[in-house]
This record gives sequence, structure tokens and C-alpha cells, in this order.
Amino acid sequence: MFLGLDLSTQQLKGVTVNEKLDIVQEVVVDFEKDFPSYKTTKGVYKDGHEVVAPVPMWLDALDLLCVRLTKVMDVSKIQGICGAGQQHAGVFWLQGAEQALGSLETSSTLQSQLEKYLYPRSPNWQDATTSRECREMEAVVGGAGILADITGSRAHLRFTGPQIKRFRRLHPDIYEKTERIGLASSFLMSVLLQREAPLEISDVCGMNLWDIRNERFEPRLLDDVAGPFKGSDLAQKLGPVEMNGAKHLGGIGSYFTKKYGFSPQCQILPITGDNPATLLSLPLRPGKDVLLSLGTSTTALMATSNYVCSPDYHMFGHPTVTNDYMVMLCYKNGSLARENIRNSINEKYQVPDKNSWDLFNKFTLTERPKTGTLPDQKVGLYYPLREIIPAVGPGVWRYNIRNSKLEPITETSESWTIPDDDARAIVESQFLDIRDRITPLLTDVSRPQRVYVVGGASRNEAIVQMISEILGCDVYRLKQGASNACAIGGAVKAAYAMNAQKLSFDDFVLKSWDEEKKVELVKSKPEKSVYDTFGKLMPYLEQAQEIAIHQTAE
Repeated sequence: MFLGLDLSTQQLKGVTVNEKLDIVQEVVVDFEKDFPSYKTTKGVYKDGHEVVAPVPMWLDALDLLCVRLTKVMDVSKIQGICGAGQQHAGVFWLQGAEQALGSLETSSTLQSQLEKYLYPRSPNWQDATTSRECREMEAVVGGAGILADITGSRAHLRFTGPQIKRFRRLHPDIYEKTERIGLASSFLMSVLLQREAPLEISDVCGMNLWDIRNERFEPRLLDDVAGPFKGSDLAQKLGPVEMNGAKHLGGIGSYFTKKYGFSPQCQILPITGDNPATLLSLPLRPGKDVLLSLGTSTTALMATSNYVCSPDYHMFGHPTVTNDYMVMLCYKNGSLARENIRNSINEKYQVPDKNSWDLFNKFTLTERPKTGTLPDQKVGLYYPLREIIPAVGPGVWRYNIRNSKLEPITETSESWTIPDDDARAIVESQFLDIRDRITPLLTDVSRPQRVYVVGGASRNEAIVQMISEILGCDVYRLKQGASNACAIGGAVKAAYAMNAQKLSFDDFVLKSWDEEKKVELVKSKPEKSVYDTFGKLMPYLEQAQEIAIHQTAE
């Protein structure tokens, strides 16, 4: 049995799989529901552009998850634990942390014993407070394109490097006393191992600090982030990076064996980021298949053997395949932006179930483009949070397309019914943008061969239909655990690390993979004319985005 964990923004999940990679158990801890005393909203605290999560809550969640696991299974049968942490989330361990981790007592909780050795807040991926730091980090290496070439990404507000630099600037005394700076992934490993754990080869690429091709921290970036404390000091705080994704890091700590009954032989494997773990949940063909994670944010993932960087997307080291990479497009305004429109629709029509998607879906599938033509259409951009790709917002922009031109509208325009028409417009604009950006990354095909959808919105049939028509491909969904892809990918990684050292990861998964049992075809690819019709909207979407970018430039 193998356990995959997923420390996400709103929940801590645990999924166990067997040797055939079949799901055996799924356990969830919901931060807002299970820990109301922390008073988070969807797992975080928001204050303007600042978005942070309470780290002590994660410790409480790990204890509670273990309790719930013991109620549904014999945890002594778990051979290996891997998983995922929300990417970019920096964790600051203070002086004395290593000793405290090594001396945990079962008579107390993790939170009560470790809280004082942790800075209590971790920046969340939604945070947008580091514009200054991003500009400075790009400048120190010669621009956004050069930084992307070195680290796989241009400087991004949520990335850990800019966040560390801001933390050092605002809290120099605490920074100086910081013993180790980790990520949510290495935080989980450290607690489970009861010692400070290394960073992981894929997740470290989300820091804007790691030189991917030379496999080292870039000295100029370390010096810039550390400021008066010197880059060498920051390198020591960051610690080593584990290059082997299947490395056995050691047995689970005695706190967990004595308190919950885990076997001392249960191995902890390198826990990765949530997006790399999602990549591992399905057998993606490099350059041909795309995985869409439709969670709080929307993420498009592809595997590739080619290191081709751009400021418009992200490259990460592959979490299991040496010298391969993961391409990622990440959008802040995913399901949260759609939920805002759903809520407005339900409020307008006084729908008793405020969480119902029925009317949103109905409006999404009305007024479809006519095959082969471009009648008067609408383009809408919806960014309640400042977006990552493109760098725009916050704000809402609505346009009609009249006589091949964009015509801005206001809330009183009769040609646009608010919020009814917003449902179709947001789904179109979100997935047309993905289509525009992934097409150049495909290999030997003009459109994806398959798109796999995971995450909460993968169960929304209207959204899935739109994905199929806009991207022009077959859409598949996991039969089990579609909402738990990160944890499943972690469990698959654990199974691989414990059993298949002589096989490549792809060979191991294909050997164990039963497609008919694992996935279902939910939408077949549309006629080419439908795909082409949506393509005619692309220039207008790009034009609308340019206007919005100009109006919200920082």
C-alpha cells in the first residue's frame, strides 16, 4: 500500500493505492470546516494583495489526517509515502527547529510542539505583493527572458524567491534567525522524517532561484535575494536539493509509528509540488497530450524532452524522469472567477441552492458560434485577482464584436445581459487563452491528441464540452479520484519509488495502467469546423487582453 498526500490551499488529502495503482482509500481534512478557530477563508487570510496561510493549521491537519486514516485502514501496511505541496509556499523554520523535530513526543500534538519553531504565515500562490522584488530579480540577470532561460520562469509574484526577498526586507531580524527555508513539500517531508528535509528537484524550480540546466542555485539571484546577509548564507538556509525523485529519504519518524501505528520501515520519498504530482497521475505522451487541472486555479501541464523557455510559461524539472521537463501554464482566476459569476446568476434568479451550477451551465451552452461563421459575438475578461498569464487585472472587461471591431460595453448596455452572458464569455476566454499558448508547444500535431481533466470542475459537463470544442480534441476524465489528482500522483510516485527502480517511470505506469478501468472518454473531439470557428475569436481575445494589460500595468 502506498500513500499520497496533497497539502493544497483548502485541504489536506490522503489517497492510498495498491500495487496495481487502484485507489483504496481517500481521506480529506478541510481547513475551513475542520478548523474554524483559525478563521480562514478557503484556507487563507487575505489583506489586499497579501494572501497567506497559517502554518500551524497544517500541523493540526496532518495529525487529524492520520487519525482519520487509522479509522479506515491499517496504516502499518503503508510501505511508502510521497505526495504534493502547494507550489511556491515558503516555510520559515526558526532556530531550534531541527532539534524540536527530532524530539517529538506522542503525548502532545505536532502543532503544540513545533509552532514556536515556525514563522506562523506562509505566502500563498494567490499573493501579489512582490512586484518590486520581481523587477529587481529580473534586472539582476538582464531581463525577464534571461531569468526564464535560467530558472524556467520569468519572475512571478507568487514564486518563492521574490517572497523570500520581501520577507527579508520586512523582517530582517526573523530572517537572520531562520534556520531553514523550505517549501510546503519539504515541510511535509521534514515533519514526517522528523528532521529537516531537502528540497525536491521539480518543486525547487518554482522559486526563481534554481538554475535548471546547471543544477545549482544561481549565485547572482541568491546574492540579490539575501541582500546584506549574502547569498552563501541563503544557500545554507535553503539546504540541499534531492535530484533523484525516487530516493528513499528514510523511515517515517517515531512520532507517527508510536502514535498512529505506521511501520518503522515505511519510507518517505521526495514530495513534490502539486502541479508536478498532477502530471504523474496520468500517462501523458510528451508533446501530444495535455492535462488540465481545474481547481481553485487553472493549470495546463505537458511533459517534454525539450528545454525551450519563454516568459509566457513555466519549465520545471520532471519529478521522476531525469533530463525531462514539465511545461506549465498557471492561471489564478480559475474556478474562483467562475464561481463569482455562478453566484451572481443564482442571486439574480433567487436559486435556493446557492452552489448550483445548473443556470451557469445553461447560459454557457447557449448562443454558440455558428459553424464556419463569426456572427456578432462577445468577448469577456474576468480577473477578480491580478492574473499571472497574462499579467493583467484585477478587473472585468466586456466587448461585443461588431464589424470586425471590439465595441466596449457598460453595465447598462442592452446587448449584454449581465450576469447571464458572462457564463459563456468567461469559459470561452479562459480556454481560448490556453489554446493560444499550448499550440506552439505541441510536437508533430496541430492540436492536442488528448486532454485529461482533473480537479473539481472536471465534473462539470458544460465546461468539459467547451474544453473539447475549443481545444478540438478528445477529453478524458479519471473514473476515480478526479478531484484528488495531486494525491494520486504522489501515491503513484511512491509506488514507483518502492517497486520499480529498474524501470523508467513511464514504463512502470504503463505496465500497471488499465486504461478502461482508470479513465473514461467524456467528450469526443468535435468537427474541425467547430474548432476553426472558435479560432476566429482568437485575435479579438488577444486585442481585448492588450487593452486590459495597458489599463492595469503596474
